[in-house]
Amino acid sequence: PSVDTTRDATRTVAPNKANPARRVVGKSFNAAVGASYEIDFWGKNRSAAESKSALTDASIFDRQTVLLTVTSSVATTYFDWLAAAQRVKIAQENLAVAEKLLDALNRRFEQGLVSKLEVAQQQNVVETQRAAIPPLQLTATKDRDALAILLGRLPESLPEPTANFATIAEPDAPGGLPSELLARRPDVQAAEADLRSAHADINAARAAFFPSISLTAGANVASSALDNLFNPGSQLLNYGAGLTQPIFEGGALTGQLEYSHAREEELTANYHKAIVSAFADVEDALATLHRATEQDAAQANAETAAREAFTLSQQQFDGGIVDITSVLNTQRSLFSATDARVQTRLARLSATVGLYRALGGGWSKLD
Repeated sequence: PSVDTTRDATRTVAPNKANPARRVVGKSFNAAVGASYEIDFWGKNRSAAESKSALTDASIFDRQTVLLTVTSSVATTYFDWLAAAQRVKIAQENLAVAEKLLDALNRRFEQGLVSKLEVAQQQNVVETQRAAIPPLQLTATKDRDALAILLGRLPESLPEPTANFATIAEPDAPGGLPSELLARRPDVQAAEADLRSAHADINAARAAFFPSISLTAGANVASSALDNLFNPGSQLLNYGAGLTQPIFEGGALTGQLEYSHAREEELTANYHKAIVSAFADVEDALATLHRATEQDAAQANAETAAREAFTLSQQQFDGGIVDITSVLNTQRSLFSATDARVQTRLARLSATVGLYRALGGGWSKLD
């Protein structure tokens, strides 16, 4: 329905035929209220309203897509920062181990037990390890700044990470996840809402071929004096009904209907694509998480073995069983293994976040 109102006042001045020296002054006042209501006999207005409502839903789901993306990015960037900080810590610990061994070799060199070459080789290890720290610190700084941008905060306001990266427990995705979980992905829901809107547009375009029926009613008051404007004698009521039938629209109605059909076909394809992409994303995320878990477990074993080998090589070197070359080799292997373990751990955590995002926000109905 629609309601409108109009008001006007008129003042007229005309010559007096009986007495040309005088003029006749007249005043009139009018006020009118009109209302009309179009009967939605063919469902055109209802379909148009359904289309707009579906578009509103699509906008809401688009917003949820953005929120899901930002949430996942925050988690991933936070893990990147923790991993970078952990790599810095490990590099500093490795440097301390290398310097301790160098001090021991220097004492042995002073006693004539080792050669200058063996000391120089360990000195190279120390300086190489020292040079590896600044790039890692720069990476940690960049990750902190990226996280601050996502959180809308100043980088300096973020405290140094205190969480133990090695002991972060990520949830395990249970087996047999129902495919219905994908239906809650916001991009799938947005595609479905767009399709509903297009279907409603077809109904509205089809209904436009049929006549529209309108009911009108109005109230009008008029008086030559303002104080008599709303007296009963000044009022006039009117009612009416109208029937509008489109006859010739230059092909506009047919074109709109064909466009609506084509738009529905396009959005049907988009909806199908969104569903297929959702399945592919989940499959990729599960495979990535599975392989990352296997790699992390294998790297954990490699780190344990490298640490044991380094300890044994030190003991055998002290006992004169092996030379410094064995110690240097196991030392490099340990440094590499500990750093690689952080990276495989990060890959596993990132894969978990990827699965969370692929499932539209987790694998529980309560998530």
